[in-house]
Amino acid sequence: MSEIDKKYIKSRVNDWVNKIEDLYSTVKKALSDLEGIECKSVKHMMMHEELMQNFGVLPKKASRVR
Repeated sequence: MSEIDKKYIKSRVNDWVNKIEDLYSTVKKALSDLEGIECKSVKHMMMHEELMQNFGVLPKKASRVR
């Protein structure tokens, strides 16, 4: 594990947001062929966890799907 510092926290947050985006993309693709079902992106949520705050990492937008 890397030393926990601001750079490490930012890297992990970005990785998490990318994983969320990939998951939503996979779900949308899987549902796209099903009639009567749709998956829409709605407002973003702001990530600003305690660890982010403690290390001065700015809030990060992450998608929400409905």
